[in-house]
Order: sequence, then structure tokens, then C-alpha cells
Amino acid sequence: MDQNWPMRAQLPHADFPVDVLSIEELESLVTLSGNELANLLSNSAHESIDGVLSMTPTLKAAAGRENPLLASTWDAIGLFKRIDEEQNRAPVTDLG
Repeated sequence: MDQNWPMRAQLPHADFPVDVLSIEELESLVTLSGNELANLLSNSAHESIDGVLSMTPTLKAAAGRENPLLASTWDAIGLFKRIDEEQNRAPVTDLG
């Protein structure tokens, strides 16, 4: 609900904890280990208000970490490596 707080008022009381996540928030969650995520989600569920999770502690734990899935995907493409290599090449001097 961090980026979707306007949605909180629209959600009815839930019988089980629910949340609405943005893609950015979801992507940050994959940076956590399975145990970290399980513990943080469990704590969020216990602290939910009217069945709505607060993901703030979970998202703070993930802040600044690299997303391994996205990193490996970009690395597999190789485009950015080629761009970096091209930008770091020494300029050719005119010998004429």
C-alpha cells in the first residue's frame, strides 16, 4: 500500500490479509531471501489493520538491493556491456 495508499480506503475489511502492490514494489520483493520475505510478510499479516497489510517494513528491508532476475536478464542481452565498451574505447586519432 506504500505507493497505492488511495486504494486502502477502497478495500473492504478482509477475512485474510491483502495488499495492493505496484510493479516496482513487487520487483523489490524478489531481492529478499525466501526466509526474509516469509518473516516480513508474517509480521505484516499480524500487524495488518482491517486485514490490509502494511508493506513498509518489507519494502525498507529490500531498499537498495539489486534485483538478481533483472540483472541477469540485462547481462544476458549484452547490449549494455557493448555500450559501456564502446563508450570506454580510446578515441582514434587522425594520422593523416
